Amino acid sequence: MYDDQPDSFDQAIAAAGDCTKQLSYAKMLKTASGGSSMVPGWSIAQGGKFTETITINQGFKRQWWIVLVNCDEKTSTPSPVSVTSIAIADSGKVSVPCSTMGQYDVSGYNWAIALMTVAILVACVLAFLYWKKSTIGPTGVSSTAGIGYNEL
Repeated sequence: MYDDQPDSFDQAIAAAGDCTKQLSYAKMLKTASGGSSMVPGWSIAQGGKFTETITINQGFKRQWWIVLVNCDEKTSTPSPVSVTSIAIADSGKVSVPCSTMGQYDVSGYNWAIALMTVAILVACVLAFLYWKKSTIGPTGVSSTAGIGYNEL
């Protein structure tokens, strides 16, 4: 199994032709039959029907890939895989369809931009009013020489 993190599926694709290296990028899973050791996948070399239950707990939306690899780990040589059928059942209550991946709620950003725009407009109006008020001078005074600030 691989996920969409850069050190998982992307690396496995980049290592095409070296199946041992590809397996090293797989997510570590518990061995079949509830074992405690972690392996990069399960062997289905015996053939027949193989069933495994996987529990995925995650905090972010993530894509997962289930890959079948026929790998001679001694020579790191991949061979063709012959599978009659495969069925994947998702019993998760928080699963999301792949079509919604990468779609994020941006309403918070939109509100922040609207609020900042209003704040800038208010600041511009206040700056204009301050400028207008500061340009008003005394009328009828031709010279202020010798007149103190308080007499104006």
